[in-house]
Amino acid sequence: MTLQAIDHVQVAIPRGGESAARGFYGALLGLPEQPKPADLAARGGCWFESDAVKVHCGVEEPFAPARKAHVGFRVDDVSGLAARARDAGFDVVADGNLPGHERVFIYDPFGNRLEFLRQHQSPRFARRGPENADQFVELLTRPSELPSDEFLPEELEFVQLMLGTLVFNSYWGECRRDLLENPLAAPAT
Repeated sequence: MTLQAIDHVQVAIPRGGESAARGFYGALLGLPEQPKPADLAARGGCWFESDAVKVHCGVEEPFAPARKAHVGFRVDDVSGLAARARDAGFDVVADGNLPGHERVFIYDPFGNRLEFLRQHQSPRFARRGPENADQFVELLTRPSELPSDEFLPEELEFVQLMLGTLVFNSYWGECRRDLLENPLAAPAT
């Protein structure tokens, strides 16, 4: 047996909370509501599903919001979603504690904590591929020439990560420990 994917997540809502769930999961997050099977519809709650995400809102009694346990959703516009959620009156907590990511926690109408995040992508490095690998290696082996004031912190972290993987530099045929110990310092000559 092998886990293949998460089929759906379920968040708890109080009895009668379907309308508020539609306002949050449907209107704010843009997830289309899907009809529940008849046998399950009698229990209350509602389902929201897109091609990529399925959120089932299930009635729980007694109800207690999930204030710590949460679902993390990848989104393409964290700040835009956060602004819309604030404008709609939802609690939004910015969080910069996950390196390389922009993320916020938004509390649904019932107090359930939900995470929304986007991994920072450096356009400068994301477009570099096999066709210009020599140029990329050249950049990585001369970190002192990187204009740090022109790079995002995430880009510099990426360079440091890449330098850490270049233990053996084929251009010089020697171990470049100076780069591993201090990746943003000028290489020893």
